[in-house]
Amino acid sequence: PNQQATSDPELTAYRWLFIDFDPVRITGVSSADAELQKARELLETVRAYLQGLGFPVPVVAASGNGYHMFYRVDIPNTEENENLIIKCLKNLSAMFDTDAVKIDTTNSNPSRICKLHGTLAQKGTSTAERPHRMSRLLTIPEPVKITPREVLQALADELPDEPEIVNGRR
Repeated sequence: PNQQATSDPELTAYRWLFIDFDPVRITGVSSADAELQKARELLETVRAYLQGLGFPVPVVAASGNGYHMFYRVDIPNTEENENLIIKCLKNLSAMFDTDAVKIDTTNSNPSRICKLHGTLAQKGTSTAERPHRMSRLLTIPEPVKITPREVLQALADELPDEPEIVNGRR
């Protein structure tokens, strides 16, 4: 099989800020209904917060085991912008993660792929408590508006940078 895939340097721009809400559960099993509900509640909290910062209405999807929010962006693929996206996700995680739901901070690289919505999420054995579910798009605003870079920067600036560690000290 061909193992080649598009790599980060081959992409010219970021087109989406992808925010993934993952319920905390045993690895390799589907989410229970209560876990999914907690992920949806956190998504709604984060959506309201981002709206207050000037973010437009996002695309929202059910991943089958959690939820996704997508904000349309149009920023060049540069080291500065990759760091901007990293900081946005890390700030959201630091501000909103709970013991029950985490925001995935690894979704920052431009070649990141996500679930193809409309497919079946099949982690582990499907049971009544942890069923396999279809992933699906839930809301798509009309029109999908581009999130201005200044709004992304406002999110990135919400928390201070972690102090640099030099010789074991901050």
